[in-house]
Amino acid sequence: MKLSKILVITPFKYLNYVDYQGDILKHFPLSYNQKYIHVLEESFGVKLIRVKPEEFYEAVRNADEREAEKIIDTTRFKVIKSAKMYEVINGKW
Repeated sequence: MKLSKILVITPFKYLNYVDYQGDILKHFPLSYNQKYIHVLEESFGVKLIRVKPEEFYEAVRNADEREAEKIIDTTRFKVIKSAKMYEVINGKW
């Protein structure tokens, strides 16, 4: 996971209400988001990227369709290769 990125598409002020152990109705620590991102990156090597939904959908609308089409063939090959490995693992072990 050291090279992984997680794209968090959220309109909310705070990244993760669920994990916070304090009283959500009172207040979050001022640096909650920064600490959350830092702990994930330090613990798992995961880079968390926060994006507002409207920013994400605007980027999708403006994405180059020709570039996206190039990915289809590569992705199909990888999916088939993974499916073949899955078949072998389930059938043999």
